Amino acid sequence: MRKIFTGALIFFAVTLLPLSALAFDKLPEQISQVSNAQEAQELAKEISEMVEQRRATDPAYARKLARAEAIAAKAFAEKRLGDAALNIRGMDLENTEMTIQSSQSSVPWNLLWVGDVMHINNKKFLNIYSMYYSHSGIYNGNNTVYESVESGVRVLPISAWQQGQPVALGYTRNRSHSQVVAALNWAKNTYGTDGQTPYNWNYLNKTTDSALYCSQLVWKMHQYMGVNVDSNHWSYSLYLTARYGAVGTAFAYYAVAPDEIYLSDEIVYFFAS
Repeated sequence: MRKIFTGALIFFAVTLLPLSALAFDKLPEQISQVSNAQEAQELAKEISEMVEQRRATDPAYARKLARAEAIAAKAFAEKRLGDAALNIRGMDLENTEMTIQSSQSSVPWNLLWVGDVMHINNKKFLNIYSMYYSHSGIYNGNNTVYESVESGVRVLPISAWQQGQPVALGYTRNRSHSQVVAALNWAKNTYGTDGQTPYNWNYLNKTTDSALYCSQLVWKMHQYMGVNVDSNHWSYSLYLTARYGAVGTAFAYYAVAPDEIYLSDEIVYFFAS
C-alpha cells in the first residue's frame, strides 16, 4: 500500500508540473559534464537561479514546490523525533532533548564512535539535490573523518565539520560496533585514504567502485555489511520531482544522496540540527 501511495504522489507531481519545468530535462547531461568543484558550483548556481525564477513567475510551480517542501520537512522532523526515542548513544532520560537541539555549540562530538555516519550542509559542490544535508562522511576516530571530497577519498580532520553549519551524527542499527569498524577498515583498504580513489562527479552512477562521491562512500561501506542505507524515501522523491520534474524522480532513485541516507531507517541519529 505504501508503494502504491508513493507512486501516486510522484505521478501526481510529474503530470501536473508546469511545462516550463521540462527545461530541466537537460540536467543529467549537464551533471555528466561536470569535472571539478568550480564547474559544480557554477552549475548549481545556474540551476538554483532557474528554480527561483520559476518559483517567482509561475504560481502553479511555486505552489507545488511549496507543498512538496512542506511534506519533506515533516518527514525530516518525524525522523529526528523518532530517532530521539530510539537513541541509546550516551543519553539518559534526563538529557534526551540534546538530540533535537540545533545549536552548533551543543553538538555532542564527544559521543562519536569509529564508524558513525556524519552529515553536514557545507554548501559546496553540486548541492542542487539537497534539502537539508549536502555532504556525508564516516567518523574515523582521533578527530578525523573518512570522506570523499574534490581531491578524492581521504581521511581528513574533523575541524572542517565544526564551522557552524547544520550537522547530523548517527550510528548503524542492528550491527555490532565490531562489524561497523570492520566495514570501515574494508572501505579504507578498498578505496584508500589519500585520494587514490577519485571523486565521482557522475552522481547517477552510484554502483561504480572506480570513483566515489561522499554519500556513495557511506552507502558502499554499509553495503559491505549487508545494509542498504539508500532509503529512496518517498518524500524526498516527491521534493525532487516537484523541483525538477521527471529528472528529479530519476535522480532520487538512481543516486544516493545524503538526505536519503539521513532518512534511512537503518541509521539512528543521536544528534541532528
